[in-house]
Amino acid sequence: MIYRHGGKVLILPLSYINDYGVRDSEKNIISKLLYSIHTGREHSSDCFTSTDSYGVSSLMLAPGRNPVAYLDRDDLRSLVSGLAAKFDTIICDAGTCFRNENILLMNESEKIVCFETGRRVIGLDEMIEKEAAGKLIRIKLTGGADEAIDIDDCIKQIYSNGKNGQIESGND
Repeated sequence: MIYRHGGKVLILPLSYINDYGVRDSEKNIISKLLYSIHTGREHSSDCFTSTDSYGVSSLMLAPGRNPVAYLDRDDLRSLVSGLAAKFDTIICDAGTCFRNENILLMNESEKIVCFETGRRVIGLDEMIEKEAAGKLIRIKLTGGADEAIDIDDCIKQIYSNGKNGQIESGND
């Protein structure tokens, strides 16, 4: 994504277990972040995120139980809109956590990308609104070249904005 499009990318974990955890993280980071968003006293994104060697950021949350998964609808919306002011792309990783708040977020998202193994049918089409179904992109996880091509095509589709497959640069 960063290679093709550039910009600042954040992964926001929405499942109950945080797979993007940072050891020795501050315990009340979500409360502090929401407070700064609600009061308009927003700080640099470096205060609450860490960035890996690829340039992808994540919230500095402890590994394990994810406090984001317990936010109500309004706080989750506030969090996403506050983070959207700091990042060009937010990847909301719901994993298999299809709670009502996450489904609402999917319905309001620009694109929904679903990685499938074929082992289980999740019925995502029935969970999201009909209007959101047109934003759904499915990628079958195979570990092979087809998967890499599908991911590349997905990124092109997300960032093309209807310009015949041309990707906008991060500066556009």
